[in-house]
Amino acid sequence: MGPDNQGRVLLTLKKWLMRSFDLKVWAFIFIWLGVWILSYIVEYVHHASVWFPPAGLTFAALLVIGKRILPALFICAVVSTMWTGVLYHLDETAIQLIVPGAVFAVTHITPYYLGTLILKRLAHIPYSDLPRLVLAFLVIAVVCSFVTAFLVLWGLELTNLIPEADIAGTWLPFWIGDMTGVIALGPVFIGLLLKYHPVPEIDIGELRTMSNPGNVSQFVCKLFLCGLLITAIMFFSYYVPVKESYFAIFFVLIPIMWISYTESPTRIAISIALFSTYVVFLVNLLGLMQNVMVYQFAICSISASAFFYISIPTLLAHNQDLQQKTQTDALTGVASRHYLLEKATVLVRECQNANRPLALIILDIDKFKQINDTFGHSRGDEALKEVTLLVRSHLRDADFLARYGGDEFVILLPETALQKARNITERILNNILLANILPNQSLSCSFGISELRENEDFGQLFERADQALYRAKESGRSQVQCG
Repeated sequence: MGPDNQGRVLLTLKKWLMRSFDLKVWAFIFIWLGVWILSYIVEYVHHASVWFPPAGLTFAALLVIGKRILPALFICAVVSTMWTGVLYHLDETAIQLIVPGAVFAVTHITPYYLGTLILKRLAHIPYSDLPRLVLAFLVIAVVCSFVTAFLVLWGLELTNLIPEADIAGTWLPFWIGDMTGVIALGPVFIGLLLKYHPVPEIDIGELRTMSNPGNVSQFVCKLFLCGLLITAIMFFSYYVPVKESYFAIFFVLIPIMWISYTESPTRIAISIALFSTYVVFLVNLLGLMQNVMVYQFAICSISASAFFYISIPTLLAHNQDLQQKTQTDALTGVASRHYLLEKATVLVRECQNANRPLALIILDIDKFKQINDTFGHSRGDEALKEVTLLVRSHLRDADFLARYGGDEFVILLPETALQKARNITERILNNILLANILPNQSLSCSFGISELRENEDFGQLFERADQALYRAKESGRSQVQCG
């Protein structure tokens, strides 16, 4: 291609770029190239850095913006390849490096693009929650960075930018560098991109609702203490250059966990990003490249642990919600049958051991099927809730009310003998009869009562109350019988 043709191609490309890219896209390109040069500064073998921030930025952009950012990422990959030619003093011209740049673009972008597609698909599954997404993010980061390392090095060898013999000594630090960039810096890049792209391709609403910023000065103090510990550890490794001293970096897990336990997800991500950047800075400053992979693995491990910690409040909330659903009847809000059986067994045992009285009442709404048939199931449900509220108004805090099933309820009255339980039950019955629960019609209930006997279990106590309830219904309903 002659100089004139090359000039026309470049001019056409320039016009297309000006039409297709807005200021945000150009800003993204400059930022990507900026973080790429940072990774070059901390390179410890050719094409492999202590950590590789562009991998985190690529992953974040594909996750938040999607395929719209592909042209910009392609340009970043091509320009960075040309820049590599200058920094490594390669013989190829800038034009000759376009093809290797395109190969790098495809091999770098494709694995992360596929990984973000999987993560977005998982985020839209109804039963997917934050802990699953955190685990998926970490697994995808590990796998995608590994595939990227393999493909990029293969592409470099294919385009004669790296000899085949060098791949064996490069693939592992390349992989860990990319993985460190995605895990440690990816979440911060995601947060920054979300600020300028308010309609992301992935929903992180659960993380946003968890954000509860506390005192800024306390957060800064935590970061300062964490920085002091990192500084002390790194200088210790510098002045005591034995292999074991490098592993002291894992002690940073303690203040990072403190931050993870007490701060919002946004601040946790910022802390991890600052922690990793500071460690990389000190590794380069102090020349601690001899065991640099220890620091890479430490950054990945501590980052992963911190992000798992974000899931703990969600797991606790989900467990509490599940427990609430298990213990509570959804319609009436009283205890469920399952929780009644669990609670009653404990209460009966306690009363037997302490020789204290315990009364059990079974309540059944009379002709409830007829109520549903006449007024509809919605009105029947309302009747159940109103009866529940009325019964509750006659009970103490220590008493226990549960829905046994359908229109049948069970009441446990600790420290209550049979006659006192009967008096309470008759008051409940009278108030139900007087209440205006059904339109132009009174609602009545039948009751069976029993008192706990010596060496009796809950099943026997319940059976006697149930027999008393049966007698109440056989005797005309709307009455109290004792068993």
